[in-house]
Amino acid sequence: MVIIKKIKNFDTAIRYNPNDAEAYHAKGLSLDELGQYQEAIENYDIAIQYDSTSLDIYINRGVALHELGQYQEAIKNFDIAIKYQPDCALAYVNKGMSLNELGHHQKAIKNYDIAIKYQPIVH
Repeated sequence: MVIIKKIKNFDTAIRYNPNDAEAYHAKGLSLDELGQYQEAIENYDIAIQYDSTSLDIYINRGVALHELGQYQEAIKNFDIAIKYQPDCALAYVNKGMSLNELGHHQKAIKNYDIAIKYQPIVH
């Protein structure tokens, strides 16, 4: 019920400020928590309309796409995040997971290696 309340609060924030990328992003994260990946993606899409340079939005949209089995689209989002922050270990890890699902194991390993290079210790 806490997540539902959070979503309602984000809806209220959006109603008062319909151009608030962070509200759409946060709503998408809450929808992800409920497993409502398609609706989360729709909110990430809107967030990107208002903030097209936020690597977090692209990573989270990629994760939701991955959860839906849309691995190629997920990879495109991780690549955009990498474009904005080339040393983002999280983007490489997630890209590797999608590549692995597509059977591109060597490419996946290469991405994991890059992630380790940028963040050798994962907390």
